[in-house]
Amino acid sequence: MKAPLPSLLLVFFCCTSSFSQGPRLIAVSGRVLELVEGGQKGVPGVTVSVSGQDYDITGEDGRFLLHLSSDRNEATVVLEGCPYPMVSPYGGKIFIPPSGELQIRVCGQQNQRLREQIDGLAQKVKKLESQNKLSDRQLSGMHETLLDTILFYESKIHQLNSTVVSYESNLKEREERVDALEGEVSRLEQQLFAALEEKYLRQKALVADITAGLEAYTDQAKNLRDMLLPERISYYFLNEGARQQLYAAINKYNDARSNILNNHKSQVEAAGHYWNDPGLARQLEQTYAYLLEEVHMQAVYPMEFSVNENLKLFLSGQLGRSRAAREAEKGAEAAMEQLSPKIDSLEKKCAEMIRQLNTAL
Repeated sequence: MKAPLPSLLLVFFCCTSSFSQGPRLIAVSGRVLELVEGGQKGVPGVTVSVSGQDYDITGEDGRFLLHLSSDRNEATVVLEGCPYPMVSPYGGKIFIPPSGELQIRVCGQQNQRLREQIDGLAQKVKKLESQNKLSDRQLSGMHETLLDTILFYESKIHQLNSTVVSYESNLKEREERVDALEGEVSRLEQQLFAALEEKYLRQKALVADITAGLEAYTDQAKNLRDMLLPERISYYFLNEGARQQLYAAINKYNDARSNILNNHKSQVEAAGHYWNDPGLARQLEQTYAYLLEEVHMQAVYPMEFSVNENLKLFLSGQLGRSRAAREAEKGAEAAMEQLSPKIDSLEKKCAEMIRQLNTAL
């Protein structure tokens, strides 16, 4: 049976893993709670469901249990039998597996001030969503943080209002304090909204810069490797046009490497600052270390040096064409044995790094 949820409802989730043969399920348990004056209580008879997966009806104490598939990153929770719109999580979307305690809230019209603040927050986040500047996870995090802030100060305001009722002799002073606090809430909410938006936009810009740098270096390293295949070395000692193409490839590679060299420390530091995940910054640092030490110093540089140095000796007349070309081929062959597998490994490391950074947005 469907049962209406009065006033303001909270749903708290905790999760455990359910193991079975076939697709793995995550057991998500929780409790539907109504926020009342001075506390909260369980709400029975509410249907909690995730479309196409599972549903449950809350018991006398408001408890329920759902089993969700772990092969999905997100799901939408629906409360049936509730006359009020859901206000949290944003759009009813939860991320699987849940990170910490999840809360689903609905709000009625009885608390007009709170209703207006929640509606105002929803409009701000919806406008930001329409601009496609933040990911769903970022929008949800922003909405949840700001909603918690509103509820925290709403509780404080309620306490002050209660004090006003109890101490009528000080009514005017108490009301002034309430008004001042409401103004402070509005100001702090605006500041927090702007700060969170700036943080998330900087996250996206940082990911874009890191991605561009890693992809540019990998592309130029592969291009230089192809230009320095042993069977192509002799062309650079015979043809000026071929040499110019090689020099252009070397310059592009050096530019891509210089970009990494100049920015990798600040990018690792920024990753540690903008994400509360030390492992992400460490993995980025390890990826850059592999690129600069293993790929460049141990493979690309010896190959480039061998070919370039013998070209200089040939062009300056210090070595004959045949001998210079032969020495360059030997150096390229020796370096190629290391370079190809290292570039393959670097591509995988970069792809995984980029995937994790985008997942964390």
